[in-house]
Formats: sequence, C-alpha cells, structure tokens
Amino acid sequence: MDQSGHFNWSNLGKPDYSQATALVASLPGEIRNQIQGPGRELLCRLVYLSWSFAVRSGRNRGYCIPSESWLAKRISRSDRTVRRHLTILRELKLLSWVRRMTPGGAPTTNLYTIGSVFLASLYARGARKVQRNQDRTKMSNNDLKKGIEAAPKPGEHASSPRLIDILRLDPATLRPLGA
Repeated sequence: MDQSGHFNWSNLGKPDYSQATALVASLPGEIRNQIQGPGRELLCRLVYLSWSFAVRSGRNRGYCIPSESWLAKRISRSDRTVRRHLTILRELKLLSWVRRMTPGGAPTTNLYTIGSVFLASLYARGARKVQRNQDRTKMSNNDLKKGIEAAPKPGEHASSPRLIDILRLDPATLRPLGA
C-alpha cells in the first residue's frame, strides 16, 4: 500500500497475463470455488488490464474501461455471459464498476476497478509476484513401478542407468557389446 492508501501495483513488477492468471488462482479456495470458468477468465483479463494501466500510466491506480463486447470477444463468450459473470464478480466483491456517460448523457463503457476482496488477498500475500512452479514433471504410477524417473533438476544427475548401459552398447562404436 502506498501513502495514499491505494494498492501499489508496481510491486508486482511488469504486467504479465500469466502472472495475472496466477494471482487469480492464488485467491483463497472458498472464493475461487465460487467463480466459474468464464468468470475466472473475465477476472484474469480485468486484473491484467488494470495492472497494465496502473504501471503504464505511472499513477499506480488500477482501473480499466473496456466495453462488454470487447471483453466478450477476448474470452470468446457472448455479451450476456459477460454481463452475468460481471454481476457475480461484483457480488463477491472481486470487482466493482461505475457506469460512465458521454457529455450528451448516453451510456458508454464502464470504469472497472479491482474489488476489496481481491485487493485484500493481494495485501495478505504481501503484494509479491506469484512464484511459478518449476518442479520436475510428475510421473504416472506405471512409470514409477517400471523404475523410470522424471528428468533431473538442473545440476542433479539422474539415478537411473544410462540408455547405453541398458542396451549394453559399446560407448565408442554404439554397437552391442561382444559383437
């Protein structure tokens, strides 16, 4: 949080859609379970847009003003689905918006801001970037029973025998031993 009491988006680093997705995935389980697929996609898109604007503008204020039809195209859903999920996200306090009007009084795009529940989860995390999981590939039980191991982490050596040893090949000629 900065001196004005607003969330400091620059602490998260350079805006990145995959990081925005990871931030949404890091929400507490009881909240995350209430958001269905299109709602999650929508929240990820709006978090990314707000984060991008906050960092690019230099104001550190996270908001965005996309139209509902633009959002619908980006997440490959109908305008009605977008409106329905925006309402759900507002009820969960993950998102808020203000209806904007043109000088003539006609409605235009909404101004979206990230809601208090989402910001509270960011504060609780300490406003750090989400660490990406770089563990080894998970192996199936069948592979483990056969004694096959996943690729070693960088700097480690595999404990499985080398292919040359399994096939009993001469390392110099790659021909079978004794042939």
